[in-house]
This record gives sequence, C-alpha cells and structure tokens, in this order.
Amino acid sequence: MFFLDCICWTAYALIIFDSNLALPNGIGAVIGAVLLILYAWYYRSTPMMSKAKNIKMPVIVSCPGASAADTTGCIVSVTIER
Repeated sequence: MFFLDCICWTAYALIIFDSNLALPNGIGAVIGAVLLILYAWYYRSTPMMSKAKNIKMPVIVSCPGASAADTTGCIVSVTIER
C-alpha cells in the first residue's frame, strides 16, 4: 500500500510540476520498491509452519509434595526441540 500511494502521489506531482510533492514521494516509492524486492527475495527462505494441528507437546510439571491429579500452584514448562 505504501508503494502504491507513493507512486500515485509522485505521478500527480509530475503532472502538476510540483517538486515539493514529487521528491519525498519519489524517495518513498524507491524505498517501497526496495522493501517489496527484499520481501520477494527472502519469502521462500523463511521456514513454513507445520500444518499438523494435534501435536502433543512434552510437558513437565514441577510440584513438590502434590499429587499428580492436583496441579494447582505448580510450575509447568514446555520444551520444544528442533
């Protein structure tokens, strides 16, 4: 959206010959183009999340002196390893 806004305002500024409007929006259009290029360049290198929904996570409950059924006030930690 940023890129398209800057392109539109730069085009308008060039039509009416307004350098005070064309310069900042032209710079913004260049920065927006760089951002889009970087996004496209690094999009495929980002690892995607797994589509599995029902993954059981290992849970460790640390509760000294309490029964396994009563975990009120206990510390629960989940560890994820790759």
